[in-house]
Amino acid sequence: MPVKLSRQQETRAKRYQALFKYHIPEEELVWIRSATHSDMALGNERFKEQIERLTGRRVMPRKRGSKPSQMG
Repeated sequence: MPVKLSRQQETRAKRYQALFKYHIPEEELVWIRSATHSDMALGNERFKEQIERLTGRRVMPRKRGSKPSQMG
């Protein structure tokens, strides 16, 4: 949810306050905290893939489990 706050202090303050007007469901807070604590992007898969391409940095957790064995 990108929000353009404003360059004018009074307008920016009002818009910033409006961001906190409504209750954020606990489930969403858990997602936000998890992403913040693990330094990962928060968004859908397409968004995360775009961020990885643009930054050259991993922003999604790696898949769990052992690596497949390599046949030689």
